[in-house]
Amino acid sequence: MTAAAFGPILVVEDDAFIAGAIRGALEDEGFSAIVARSVAEATARFDEVAPALILLDWNLPDGSGEDVLRAVRPRASVPVVVMSAQRDAIVASWAFDTRERLAKPFDVDRVVALARRYCE
Repeated sequence: MTAAAFGPILVVEDDAFIAGAIRGALEDEGFSAIVARSVAEATARFDEVAPALILLDWNLPDGSGEDVLRAVRPRASVPVVVMSAQRDAIVASWAFDTRERLAKPFDVDRVVALARRYCE
């Protein structure tokens, strides 16, 4: 199956530069990527698009990655990759059965490799 055969990847990232870089890299490789910049937007997009993977920044303007996971986990078990520059956030994500953790800064090629692992 091709990347396009799977649902979109939900990129939850409030930094426009990082979100754009991730989205661009994913789309260059044939993935569909939807960006959400807050907890509220992430939970709304989750319901709209049924993502195949969530790339989740832990620190968001209206809450945290924990808030996103508490909202979406009861509805579906989708792989989640947590992205954060803060070690405490990476550690906190372990309680939510997240699949991978990326310490910022990271290379977008690593994100593409993870998308391939979970979406192809």
